[in-house]
Amino acid sequence: MAIANSIEAPERFSIPADRLRRAFKWVAKAKKLPPRFAIAINTTIWLERVDAFRKLEEDLLLKGEYDASLGVHRAFLTQLIAEGEALVFAAKKIGVSKFPSGFALSDLESTVESLHLTFRCQHGPKNSSKTRKGIAKLLDAA
Repeated sequence: MAIANSIEAPERFSIPADRLRRAFKWVAKAKKLPPRFAIAINTTIWLERVDAFRKLEEDLLLKGEYDASLGVHRAFLTQLIAEGEALVFAAKKIGVSKFPSGFALSDLESTVESLHLTFRCQHGPKNSSKTRKGIAKLLDAA
């Protein structure tokens, strides 16, 4: 393992999150894998998927295609939130606060919260024009 830890893969050799998830589908079927490790593996894969999602968001913004992708964005975002919430619940249920890969439960919870925040900001309720005008009047008065 010492050799594996000292070798850093170049960015071009990184594994896409969806491919990584397919490669580790066996984890769900492994009966003898300790729950702490199963959750750690699934959480690591989920965090990679969140990272891929954030990179996709950035690419779409740079290309000017973000607004056109909002339907798909919402679907992927809600799926990531649901999976993240399930992982947090499972980790708490068995008492995991620190994962073998080095991240903590609080890191996982923060990531889920950032996804909730993204959802609220992008897909949540928006102020009506009447409310926006009222806010503008208040700000202009100050």
